[in-house]
Amino acid sequence: MRAGVVRVESMSGDIAFDGELAGGARIQLTTHSGDVAVRLAEAASGVLELSTFNGDLTANRPLTLTAGSIAIRNRSERGTQRFEFGGGGAARLSITTFNGDIRFDRLTLRDFN
Repeated sequence: MRAGVVRVESMSGDIAFDGELAGGARIQLTTHSGDVAVRLAEAASGVLELSTFNGDLTANRPLTLTAGSIAIRNRSERGTQRFEFGGGGAARLSITTFNGDIRFDRLTLRDFN
């Protein structure tokens, strides 16, 4: 799927997004209780904003923490972390989960199959 504007919300359930980002894409994925998994093409670039109260972020490629991010020092704090991926760009992904992990992968075309 090539996405420009996507908004997905769930109260209790996992969310998975596999696809390409159109230039200037705006993707918003929100779940109260569930994991969020994002798989993008390796060449994808943009900004990832994420917030989780009780969960971890894992990524298969380096992410760069941007200035102005609120670092989460311990599990009792909630903050938003802002990362650049693929050198940054116009695409924006916003991921929020109160109780769940976030997985962010950039894959080769072969990996999508």
